[in-house]
Amino acid sequence: VCSDIKDSETCSSSKCPDDATRNCIWDSLKGECSCELPPPPSCSDFTSSATCSSNKCPDDVTRMCRWDSTSHTCSCAPNVCSDIVDAETCSSSKCPDNVKRSCRWDETTNKTNKCDCAPNVCSDIVVASTCRGSKCPDDTTRNCYWDGTKHMCDCTPPPPKVCSDIKDSRTCSSSKCPDDATRSCYWDRTKRMCDCTPPPPKVCSDIKDSETCSSSKCPDDATRNCIWDSLKGECSCELPPPPSCSDFTNFGTCSSNKCPDDATRMCRWD
Repeated sequence: VCSDIKDSETCSSSKCPDDATRNCIWDSLKGECSCELPPPPSCSDFTSSATCSSNKCPDDVTRMCRWDSTSHTCSCAPNVCSDIVDAETCSSSKCPDNVKRSCRWDETTNKTNKCDCAPNVCSDIVVASTCRGSKCPDDTTRNCYWDGTKHMCDCTPPPPKVCSDIKDSRTCSSSKCPDDATRSCYWDRTKRMCDCTPPPPKVCSDIKDSETCSSSKCPDDATRNCIWDSLKGECSCELPPPPSCSDFTNFGTCSSNKCPDDATRMCRWD
């Protein structure tokens, strides 16, 4: 055995006679040779934080041991969510390789490891088939779609709230105003934007240009015409005809009008 060796030089260069996979080590304080301890079979064999945190997992050297200060135990830290094998730990863990995302336990998967890293947004999904079957993680009312041009997963645009949310002329021209389905969107070529057709006027004064005014009937009384007042720059509804000549209150107006109740005769001022 190593303890049979009595000098440090021979000790340090020797294998343990009873286990050639281990080395003899010299203890300078005790002045004796001994065989190094065998590696522990798992992280749980480490009993202190320092020893635990400085060692790789004996059964998986790609991962490090991790000390749990709450339970005072050592375990093998996962590199990725799929390293986690129980649902409770999975659901309460952040993705080891991306702490901005959370691990997710998926009972529906056919994979042996049911824990994976849940996407925060569609672009976190890198497989086209998974992308096409997924809801947008940040808005489950919308679906993810695969953008073949960018070779990435993206979220479908939200439905427009107003016409100006629509950015292409073809979609604009074929759409109803989202906030008023009785009106249609139209593409304004001057402003290069989508807008909603103006609502129909409720009264003549809603009409703002002389040409439209002069060719319109009063919206609230189709028996009368809108008239444009060029001095005021506004549109109004013509006054209704008086029921009789007695309603005219001055000579000029009276003498220039026919009798409202008999158009074959003229009004006369007395």
